[in-house]
Amino acid sequence: MMLERRGDHDVGVRMLDGLSDEEIVRRLAESGCEGPLWVTIQVDLWAHCLPAVEAMVLGGSLGHRTERLRRPIRLTETEREALQQDPHALREMFSIAFEKQLDYFVTCLLRGEGWRPGAGLPLRAYFLNGLLLHLKNPIRGWWRARRRLASEAPGFDEPDFAQSCDEDLGPEEWLIASEDIEALVTALHNFDPGLCRAFLIRADTGWSWSRIAQVVGLSANRLLALRQGFLEYLQNDNRHGEGGDYGS
Repeated sequence: MMLERRGDHDVGVRMLDGLSDEEIVRRLAESGCEGPLWVTIQVDLWAHCLPAVEAMVLGGSLGHRTERLRRPIRLTETEREALQQDPHALREMFSIAFEKQLDYFVTCLLRGEGWRPGAGLPLRAYFLNGLLLHLKNPIRGWWRARRRLASEAPGFDEPDFAQSCDEDLGPEEWLIASEDIEALVTALHNFDPGLCRAFLIRADTGWSWSRIAQVVGLSANRLLALRQGFLEYLQNDNRHGEGGDYGS
């Protein structure tokens, strides 16, 4: 994680003292996520999320937690033991997911989207959920690397590494898992602001599309039509070489 000067962090700590989540988000939006407060928020989020993720991964609760977000990450006991013996690998995967969630958080915040007061989750818990959604891609990379190394060793057992293969993602889950968050949010917003909000809620909460339709004020059929229309729009753009790379 890239941080600014220590002095900025010390100033930010004093600025953060006693502020509500709503006030923090308001000030971050006003500053464009720059300056001492933003530096301090990054440090605070890192300090909150890293031990939480380590406890979930090594303690075995990651699968249950990510299932609730509709993006399950299931690690075997052997894999948990491997990560316990190699904490650097776990921190590297965490760092990748953390930076992706930071990008997503800033992009949404500056568009007036993302975390909202009264939506049910404190800011830290909201950020942690988003980080967990981004964690699957780096873990996939770790799975592939483990399988590659194991396949070169005598006595390689294919079934032991079955989940190292990429899962088939539906088109919308593929988009939500996007590496290029800013491009995806821009494309969604340009296509339909209501659909953009629906996708962001899906990424943040894992709620069903029918529940999201109620939240964004659309009928279930209208939201379905928008989702299908957006996927066709991207396919047409990519077919003509005009679309961005929204995949991972």
